[in-house]
Amino acid sequence: MKARCGFLLVLLAATPGCDREPPRKTVRLTVESGSSPSPGAAPAVLRVGVGSVLSPRSTLRHYRDLIENLGERLDVPTEMVLRPNYSEMNELLRQRYCMVGLLCDYAFVRAERDFGVEILAAPQVAGEATYRAYIIVGRDSPFRSLGDLAGKRFAYADPLCNAGWLYPIHRLRSLGDPARTFFIGDIFTYDYEESIRAVAEGLVDAAGVESPLYDSLTAQGNPTALRTRIVDRSLPFGTPPVVVHPDLDPKLRARVQEFFLALDRDERGRRLLEAIAVDRFVVPQKGPYTPVFAMAEALEQR
Repeated sequence: MKARCGFLLVLLAATPGCDREPPRKTVRLTVESGSSPSPGAAPAVLRVGVGSVLSPRSTLRHYRDLIENLGERLDVPTEMVLRPNYSEMNELLRQRYCMVGLLCDYAFVRAERDFGVEILAAPQVAGEATYRAYIIVGRDSPFRSLGDLAGKRFAYADPLCNAGWLYPIHRLRSLGDPARTFFIGDIFTYDYEESIRAVAEGLVDAAGVESPLYDSLTAQGNPTALRTRIVDRSLPFGTPPVVVHPDLDPKLRARVQEFFLALDRDERGRRLLEAIAVDRFVVPQKGPYTPVFAMAEALEQR
């Protein structure tokens, strides 16, 4: 997984932090009549939504190759759909404009609760179908724990990200400090790589990121990532899953699932997996997602 260069940090919020999910703009979609399939009907085009926060732009062409291969295997026209945040991606799934999606774990939890998306497969990375949320700081900073960051600046990724929003909020609550009074200010980058860059360049003091990307960048000796270090690690969470809308034709659903589960069984599939830094896709277990459901429920009760 190659690091990107030259992309500007998107400073979408520079106001003091808040421990409740920030309000999101109303999503307006222009969808041609008939482009969303009727419930239970096979779509004329199988649109697959890919979260841009989850998937660095340097790897998006590889996801496009993967989705094209899906269409070839199923003999169904496919199209990759990108949106700048998970709120819009979930709305595309809700409206059945996309019938398949690659979501982060918190976006999946919300979509399952809100309109019943079904989980098909989970990526396995370094032999595990789990990942950890990290909170990182500058390599030469004096901070040694999350508690040291009171009155500092923080970079979140997306309001529907676990590592990039939900987990940091949860950790602050475990310390007895809501984010709205703990940090002096925060930003949303909508991109984990840009969150890492924001910390490395001193735009913020800390950020929440996910372990597969961060570990890959540091293992490759990425100079930006190496200017940061980890001060907080979560317990394991389920990796960002492949999901489908519940109205997808059951036979097509089964074929989509089999495609992902069988990718590691032939040379072309293994090349596609290698390009997105995934070992294989496996049948997901519900257990690793349970803590995310619990954190989301606790957040909404406040």
